[in-house]
This record gives sequence, C-alpha cells and structure tokens, in this order.
Amino acid sequence: MTVSASRCEMLIGFADPEAADPTFTDWLKGARRVENKVGDEGLEHTAHIVWQYGNAKNSAPCPFLLESATGVPASKVVVFLNKMFRAYSKLFKDFWVDDPVGKKDAAGNFLKVKAYPSIELLGHPSSEFIKDLKSGELQQVELYTQKKKGASWDAADKIIEDRASVILKPNPNKILGKAKALLDSVLPGKANDYEFARIKFKTDSDVNRTVSVMSKNYGLLSTGLYVRKERLTGLGNLPTAFAQINPVIIGLMRKLV
Repeated sequence: MTVSASRCEMLIGFADPEAADPTFTDWLKGARRVENKVGDEGLEHTAHIVWQYGNAKNSAPCPFLLESATGVPASKVVVFLNKMFRAYSKLFKDFWVDDPVGKKDAAGNFLKVKAYPSIELLGHPSSEFIKDLKSGELQQVELYTQKKKGASWDAADKIIEDRASVILKPNPNKILGKAKALLDSVLPGKANDYEFARIKFKTDSDVNRTVSVMSKNYGLLSTGLYVRKERLTGLGNLPTAFAQINPVIIGLMRKLV
C-alpha cells in the first residue's frame, strides 16, 4: 500500500485453499494437465485499487477504482476495508471526536466518543445503463429511505424499522415519455426524502430490468449489471496474482481517475 496527500493505492487479495486444483489444456494438441496444490497452498487472486480522496473530511463521494479480479468482488473489498478501519480506530487516539450532541463531563469539558469510519461503494453508471433508460419503458419505481433504520416500532422493541418506501407507477391514462425522462422529473426533487430508488423498466429490446440506484445521481447500489468498466490494454499475459503493486497496472488506473 502507498499513501499520498491525494490518494491511496493498494494491492489486496487472498489465497483460497478450498479452490479446485487448476487445469491447463491445449485443445489442438490434445494435452491436458492438473497442477496440484501442495500442503496448505491456496489459489491466489489479487486486485489493484486506486482511491482518490474526495475532501478533507473524506465524507464526500470520491473515485474508487477496483481492478476486476476473480474472487475479489467489490462486496468483499468493502467488508475487508471496514474491518480494517474498525481495527485501526481502536488503536489510535485520532479516532476520538467531540460528542456530536455536545455532552460535557462534571468539569465542564466536552466528552469524547469513539468514531468508527466506514465506506460504501457505488457503481458508476455506464453509458449502456443511461442509454437503456433513455429508450426504455418505465414500469415501476420504489423510492425508499433508511434514515430511521433500526428505530423501534413497539414498546417492547421487538419490531424495528428497516426502511420506509413509496411505490410509483406510470399513469396508464397519459401519453408517457421514456423511462429516463419520467425518472428525471421525479427523482431529483425527492432525493432528500428518499435516498434510494429501485427502478423496474423494460428496454427497447423487450428485456425486463430491475436496478437500485441513488436517487440524486443514478449511482448504482449493486456492483454488477450496468456498472461502468474500462479495459486496460497493452499489458500482455499477466499472472492471476501479484506479490506487490504492479507499476504498469497502477499507472494505467491513475489515468482513469
């Protein structure tokens, strides 16, 4: 890992001892062999990361580029980083902050509380996603908020709120525009009340899609379908894992920020 004033660059990965032994085949020659793991060896995969800081407090959205690698999905990266942040926050006094409600001790000094930073990753919407919305037919959109997630709904605290939502559907008695135009007329004005939107629409090729996004900017809550991807070219034949940051790969990723 390398850290600078503007960004953090990392190489993360894991070795899976439960993975099957890899098989190599040359179909033209009819050759086939299995490379057996030895002892506690595991099949290793790594991924490079470029994290460009957003603001001084790191509280604003910022570019986070993740190399696509087998076995290292964004969901696992989030879990790993949040566990790392939590562990580090227990070790250093920098993670003690003033009590946000302004409580004081008996001597009149403001109390300090422990802060546990965390991150979440949103998929940058691809041009394909926007194109499909612009030409597609809106079927339904569920606007929802989790601002009160965990709030009690009964005196015994046995029932808690997960999310509050409203479901909207196109008016069948009106001549409607395409999905993107309808969403643009609804989502921005409701983003403060409902942070998230679950969109159901049909593409112009008659394929049904369901996508969850941030209401204010169409940032994708999932990291699979419709997430923007960029291909790095001119790298040649590379291994599935590295022992340290590859300067060529990380250099190409920097150019994408």
